[in-house]
Amino acid sequence: MMQLPVVADPEADNDWLLYTLDVLAPLTGLAVRFSLVAPGELSGSGPALWYGVVPEDPGDEVILIPRRPEFRPGKMQQVEMACGSEDLDAILIYTDTIDPDAGSEEISFDLFYNVFAYVSCLEEYEQECRLGPLHSYALRTGGNTDRFDRPYATLLARGVAATITRKLTTPPSPVDAQPALHLTHDVDLIAKKGVTRLKEGVFRTANVVRSLFQARFGDAATGLRDAMRMIFGRADYLFIDEMAEMEKQYGFRSAYNLFSGVRPSGSAAARLRHYLFDPPYDPSTHPVLPGILQRRAVEGWEVGVHFAFDVWRDAERMRRELQAVERVLDCRHTVTTCRQHWLRFSLAETWRAHHAAGIEVDTTLGFNDRPGFRAGVVSPFRPYDHAAGRAHPLWVVPTILMDTHLFHYGNLTEQSAREAVIDRLLDEVVHCRGEAAVIWHTHVFSTDHQWQHEYRYILERMMALGMASRLPSGVILKERSDD
Repeated sequence: MMQLPVVADPEADNDWLLYTLDVLAPLTGLAVRFSLVAPGELSGSGPALWYGVVPEDPGDEVILIPRRPEFRPGKMQQVEMACGSEDLDAILIYTDTIDPDAGSEEISFDLFYNVFAYVSCLEEYEQECRLGPLHSYALRTGGNTDRFDRPYATLLARGVAATITRKLTTPPSPVDAQPALHLTHDVDLIAKKGVTRLKEGVFRTANVVRSLFQARFGDAATGLRDAMRMIFGRADYLFIDEMAEMEKQYGFRSAYNLFSGVRPSGSAAARLRHYLFDPPYDPSTHPVLPGILQRRAVEGWEVGVHFAFDVWRDAERMRRELQAVERVLDCRHTVTTCRQHWLRFSLAETWRAHHAAGIEVDTTLGFNDRPGFRAGVVSPFRPYDHAAGRAHPLWVVPTILMDTHLFHYGNLTEQSAREAVIDRLLDEVVHCRGEAAVIWHTHVFSTDHQWQHEYRYILERMMALGMASRLPSGVILKERSDD
C-alpha cells in the first residue's frame, strides 16, 4: 500500500479534507492511502499532490490541484477528464471550483472539494437545513439534477488515479476489484390488502392520465386495465422463495428487509400514517413467514430490518423494531443492516439514530422517484456527519435502482426501455469496478405486477458482465479482514 502525501495549508479548515481523502483512496482503484501534510513537513522532492499551495521546486512527480472550496447551488458545468478508459469522460463539477489561473495544469479545478460535495450530499444537506428533509424525492432537490445521472465522485477519483499513474515513475498498483450488486428485497407486502389496492390503484391511475396527456392511448388503455385488476382482482403476494430460487440458478444470494410489525402507540395521526404507509403485516404472527426467512438465513441469504414510515430519527423505536425482527428469526441471524421504509431519511438525523440503535450498514441512500447516484459514488462508504465534521461510524451501500423507478415513476411501458435503464446503470458499476444496491420488492412477481422478467434480466446481465452478488453485511466483514 503506497502512502502518497497531500500537501495543504495547515491553517485552513481541513476536517472535510481529511474525510475526503479517506473516502477517495479506495475509490481510485489503486493500492494507495493519502496522508495530509503541511508544506514544511514534506521531506525530499518525491511524489505528492499539492493542494492549494505550490512547491518552490516542483519536480516531475508533483501534481497540483487548485483549492477553491466554494459553490453556488445548481451552478455546474462539464469538464473532460481521463478516468482510466480510452475515451475522456465528461464530468459534472461545480463551476466556482474551477481555477481560471490554472493554465495548462492537468487538474484545473478543486477536485477534492467536488468529491466532498458529492459524497457528503452537501447541496442536499444545505437545502435540508433550510427546508427540512427531502425524504428521498429527487423532485424536491434543488440545483442541477443531472448530477445524479452518473457516479461523478467515483469518476473524479478514477481521474486523479489516472493522473497519478501518468505522473509517477513508480505508481501504486491497481486493485483488482470485481464489480458487484447488492440484490435487496424490501418485504412491503405478503398479502393483498385494501390499503394496497388503494395506494397502487392511485399510482396506476396517475400513469393512465400521464399516458393520455402524452397521446399514448394504447398505453393508457393497458394501464387502465391493469389498474382495474389491481383494485378489484385477487393475487398472491408472497414470493420470497421464488425470488431466492431464481437467484440460486445464477449462484447469487440477496438480502430481505423485513418490517417488524411493531405498532405505534402515539397520536391518532401516527396510527393513521401507520395504517396508510407501513407494511400491513406482523411477521411474528404469520403462519409461514418466519419459517421461510429462518430457512433462507441458514442457506446464506440475509435479513435486515425495514424501519417503519415514521421511524427515521427515533433510535429507541429503531432498536425495538430491530429486536422484534431478530425474534422472528429465532436467533439464526444477527440483524445489523437496514433500509428505511419509503426511503424516509434525513442526512442530519437518520444515520445518527441508526448507529445508536446498533445498525452497521444502511442501504437507504437512493431516490424514490428516479434511478441514479444520489451521492455520486458507486461503492460502500462511510457517510459524512456535517455537524461533527467527521465520518459516521457506519457504512452506506448506495441504492441506484428500484423496480418502481421503471414501472411507476418512469412509466416505461416498453420492455426495451426498461432494459436500457438497467444496462446503463450496470455499465456504470462495471466501468468504475464498484458496487451498489438494487431494490426488487418481494410481491412484484404477482399477477398484478409481473415484473419478474426485468429482475431475471438484471441477474443475466450480472452474469454476462462478470459481476458478483454481495450482501450488505459483507461490507463489515471486508472491513474487519482489511484491518
